Amino acid sequence: MNAAAEPEAPAMPTASSYRWVMLALICVAYAAFGMVQTSIAPLITPILRDTGMTRSQMGLALGSWQFVYLFVAIPAGAMIDRFGLRRAIFAGVLFVAASQALRASAVSEVTMLAGVMVFGLGGPFISIGAPKLTSTWFGEHEVGMALGIYTVSQSIGALIATSSANAIVMPLVGQSWRATLLVYGAIALLAGLAWVVLAREPEGVERTAATGPRAMLAGFARLLRVPLVQIVLVMAVGVFVFNHSFTNWLPEMLRSRGMDGTTAGVWASVPTIVAIPAALVIPRFTTRRWLIPVLVLVFGVWSLSALALPAAQSGWSYWLIMIGLGIGRGAATPLLMLMLLRSKSVGAALMGAAGGLYFTAGEVGGVLGPYLTGMLADATGGFGTGLVVLAGAAATLAGLTLILRAVADRPAPAR
Repeated sequence: MNAAAEPEAPAMPTASSYRWVMLALICVAYAAFGMVQTSIAPLITPILRDTGMTRSQMGLALGSWQFVYLFVAIPAGAMIDRFGLRRAIFAGVLFVAASQALRASAVSEVTMLAGVMVFGLGGPFISIGAPKLTSTWFGEHEVGMALGIYTVSQSIGALIATSSANAIVMPLVGQSWRATLLVYGAIALLAGLAWVVLAREPEGVERTAATGPRAMLAGFARLLRVPLVQIVLVMAVGVFVFNHSFTNWLPEMLRSRGMDGTTAGVWASVPTIVAIPAALVIPRFTTRRWLIPVLVLVFGVWSLSALALPAAQSGWSYWLIMIGLGIGRGAATPLLMLMLLRSKSVGAALMGAAGGLYFTAGEVGGVLGPYLTGMLADATGGFGTGLVVLAGAAATLAGLTLILRAVADRPAPAR
């Protein structure tokens, strides 16, 4: 591969202690991202009632921002390089806050769809900017820890929205779902203001367009010829189908089983709580030898959890199911990232491009998952069929994992 197509080495991070302030700021921004992303899920019942939307229409809306993300991701990466993290991430958070304001004013399927789609304009600046921030501000021995910390901040934001919407915020604002959404939007706006006031660009890192779309596309073209990458990208679609289906529909699935909104929100927050330590601990202690078995186990637990939910009757069964869902939510993507990083065909040099491909492919599943689940719920009158489909998707992921073992160490194809 010629020099023009190789990704540039990341700039050496500064040793400034301000890196911890930057990490805290990006964590707050990512938490706001997760909070707004998840805020509709615990409020679906009153939103459907007031807007006249069906579950299929809501599923389409919930997955629409991922569709926008697909087209914005590469330009967003180039704009971050050109204009710097401070301005780019601020713009991303503003789009997230604007999306929430539009959702709160939605009166129909079209207006809700438009509001959610705006989120896709801002999301890539945050999710692509965050790993760039950690790679430029933190050294080799700290960057893994920094990645883990900011990754779980999104889950914390999602947890706050899921657990507090019906239990705390709705009672405080007179049971208005619109005002509830605006509360989370205001928090996102405050996160953006804190970022633009306190964030700095690292010293010695120049803004450049050298790593813009042309260089990124060249790296993508090489990676797309690697069998391991091809399989992982297919798996990314499945992971996002499963994750986004449950992230958006789990509270409503539980309400359909007779739970009130507050109880459903509390139970739906359990997978997010479990995902936080799972993301920090499982990838950290999974050696190269155990990576494939652990992935198979994670996807197997996912499949069993989805199948068991319709039959759950008692507290202990709900605990087992929610813990199973949370383990996969937290560990699946980091483990697949480890598979890419440890591959001879990818490694650290191409990991940035590989990560971009992973999330771009994954968002296809992010679009399909919520819509498919809502459509099946409308067509069948419940979530049972959708849960069987999701269990089958998780079982398929376990089977694809076994294929990874055979291709993991194949050399990169010749140009």
